Amino acid sequence: LAIKILQARRGFIMLYDVSTNAVKVKVARNMGGVIEPAKTYGISQSIAWESFKTGTLINTEDATKDARFNTQESVISYAIGSVICVPLISKEKNKMGIIYLDNPVAYKKFDRDDIQFMISFANQAAIAIQNAQLYMQVKEEEKIRESLQRFFSPHVVTRIMSDEKTVSLGGETRMATILFSDIRGFTSLAERIHALTSVEILNDFLSSMSEEVFLYEGTLDKYIGDCVMAIFGAPVTHDDDALRAIK
Repeated sequence: LAIKILQARRGFIMLYDVSTNAVKVKVARNMGGVIEPAKTYGISQSIAWESFKTGTLINTEDATKDARFNTQESVISYAIGSVICVPLISKEKNKMGIIYLDNPVAYKKFDRDDIQFMISFANQAAIAIQNAQLYMQVKEEEKIRESLQRFFSPHVVTRIMSDEKTVSLGGETRMATILFSDIRGFTSLAERIHALTSVEILNDFLSSMSEEVFLYEGTLDKYIGDCVMAIFGAPVTHDDDALRAIK
């Protein structure tokens, strides 16, 4: 949309990457559509980073003649002329990235109206991008929560989700209580009763036991036939984990 309104040859959305401490291209467009990722974008990284770092709009009518940028390899190689680079800033005033538009030398120069439009445009874009990121974060958390709820009680899941220290990468040594509980004489019983009855008994038992494990904030490890294996003391530890397991 920005390319169409400003009649720009190229446009990029670059978002900040914490792991590399740099802004990376997330969307690349030209007048003809998508710029293939395999191609070298030829963006002035100095302009992009300066705009992001300072949180201010950067504009030049001709980068090849601008003393701030005319020695950059990308400016020379791609004959970058007019540039508008606007920071994307969230509602909480956090810097998220930039929108970068440019035109080659001897092509249309961006004027004052273009600059004013891009300031407003970037504000709206930042809100849209932030909302999309938050939505994806919520969806990812929902997937994680659904997976955790298969093994942990809702209370434990909430603690795990809210406290990163509850579960550490690489694991740790813990004193824990391991509970194995099965139906006494189930094998011989299953031989004497109908298969569907056997399945009903098994389902009732495993469901009831799982509820009890969660009630005492244990971790459901696995089902082994008619046996429930549960852990008390990991990932959440209590002073009375052994007693919880017995109860």
